[in-house]
Amino acid sequence: MNFFKCVLALSGAFLLLSGAAQARDWGTETKEDVFTGKQTAVMIAGLSKPMSLYFSCDADHQVRLAVIFKVNEVAEDVPATLVMKVDNGEAVKFDVTSYQHNDEYGGFHTVSGNILVADLVKSVGQAKSRLLVGLDIPLTGIKDSDEFSIRGSTAAANEFIKACEIK
Repeated sequence: MNFFKCVLALSGAFLLLSGAAQARDWGTETKEDVFTGKQTAVMIAGLSKPMSLYFSCDADHQVRLAVIFKVNEVAEDVPATLVMKVDNGEAVKFDVTSYQHNDEYGGFHTVSGNILVADLVKSVGQAKSRLLVGLDIPLTGIKDSDEFSIRGSTAAANEFIKACEIK
């Protein structure tokens, strides 16, 4: 009987923990760069969506932005425009190009560190209601947009800002 109570308690705890993890739509991971001792960071939003956001900064604190999606292979260097709007603010446009993110994901990313990306991270940290994201790929005629929850964005953005030393 004690064995079954233990299994039920562990199952209940697992469900509570997995529910808490799902309650946040944003997450940040920081690491120390072994060569410089500085922090690097990755902030991700919308992993349960077809299109996810991927913010990163390297040890030199160059901040980059990508929109990624599950795909086996991507034609690289296809130009596109990524448009983002926090709450009722101004839409911000980024010139992006396609790339292979890893074995499972491809996407479109900013080609170099961009001050607008850092400003966007700060806006995401202060968001009150929503984040709209659009991707325009003129070569294919595809225009896609989605709305991202801001649940967990303040904590994730604050951790990212601190690690990347965004002023």
